[in-house]
Amino acid sequence: MSKNITIDVLGDTKSPLLSKGYEFVDTRKVIDEISKYGYEMVKSAVQPTTNEFLQQFKKHTVAFENRSIEAQNGVIPQLHIINSYDGSTSLRFEFGLLRLVCSNGLIVKDGTTDEIRMAHTNIHTSVENAIKQLETAFNTQQGIISKLMQTSFSKDQAIELAKYAVEQRFGEVREYDYEKFIMPNRYEDSDNNAWSKFNTIQENIIKGNPTITHTTQRPIREEGVIVDYKDSQVKLPELRDWSKSFELNKNLYNKARELAVV
Repeated sequence: MSKNITIDVLGDTKSPLLSKGYEFVDTRKVIDEISKYGYEMVKSAVQPTTNEFLQQFKKHTVAFENRSIEAQNGVIPQLHIINSYDGSTSLRFEFGLLRLVCSNGLIVKDGTTDEIRMAHTNIHTSVENAIKQLETAFNTQQGIISKLMQTSFSKDQAIELAKYAVEQRFGEVREYDYEKFIMPNRYEDSDNNAWSKFNTIQENIIKGNPTITHTTQRPIREEGVIVDYKDSQVKLPELRDWSKSFELNKNLYNKARELAVV
């Protein structure tokens, strides 16, 4: 899914294909309500479609940050809303942990999400409850992150987590060089603890890594007919499907906790 389509394309009504009784929640009204709590919109994306008319109703997401909340353990809370105007999903909230990594003087942001599911059409109540749960969850997660930082993670555990990440993303375990997969991409992840290894693997599986490849069979064609196959190296690509990214992040985080017994 493209990351270039933003909520600017959205209309202000539900899809005409929905029944009159379908309760419509306007994302812009949710954004206005969230802003009352000090959260600012920082990113948005819309599920793309080739039908320009339907684009204005598609499933979409918006991310918010509250810059008044100080980072703890190098992370800040992030709130995501997911909604649609075509009935493909009702309004729900995702709790995010955004990691701020200082690398060579630059701030790198890496995200991890967990979910706060709601389907209320009362916007004020939904947002108020989501903010409370977000801030409670953020405080709770600090203890978990601290334990992950203090828990040694063996190479075998890291490789198991990397294979799990690949299987979650592609539906199969592919033959990658998994020792390269778990090598830190920056100094901040050089420790052999569960938190560092989780973040290294998460970055690779979500953002991709051109140095990590797997071998696949590509067909050789003559006059449109497959006559043979040859080995081809395919780079680990970026995951552009934000919806799948949310789910993968949650599963990977839970698997890391399971392996670290945290």
